[in-house]
Amino acid sequence: MKKLFLFTVLSVLTISLSSCSSDDSNGSVNVETAGTVSFTYDGVSKTYTTISVEVEEDTDEETGEVIDTYLYITASDNGSSTDFVTFSTYVGEIGAGGLYNANFNLSNNTYLNDFNSNIAINSNNKVKGTFSGMANRYDNATQQVTEYPITNGVIDITYANE
Repeated sequence: MKKLFLFTVLSVLTISLSSCSSDDSNGSVNVETAGTVSFTYDGVSKTYTTISVEVEEDTDEETGEVIDTYLYITASDNGSSTDFVTFSTYVGEIGAGGLYNANFNLSNNTYLNDFNSNIAINSNNKVKGTFSGMANRYDNATQQVTEYPITNGVIDITYANE
């Protein structure tokens, strides 16, 4: 079980850290952001108002046309490095499954989760939707995985133009 957990963590990190090569992207820019990300974790309500959005545009090398625009969203408890959540999405992506690569780092413990999302608005520099799921935490001492429910998740953010 420990090896399976380690493999899963390494796989998720590899996928979330990989991106398009620098020759087909204009790079990324952090932009000013307002709004909230809130959810209930194992019965405890959390609301994060420190939001960071990194905007990355992929362009066609020949035409210079923007192919896709990605948003990498981080929401934290007053900029905490031990209590934060991250998501990514494409601009314009709405409906079920509109948020990707969700990661919950709560009290310095990383949780991988079975995650559901439904995005209602994802345009004009606004992302608004809901999410829920089951967060999993591996305990080294007991070598057990414990599941924690994530409910009532709401993302409602506005980010500035580059």
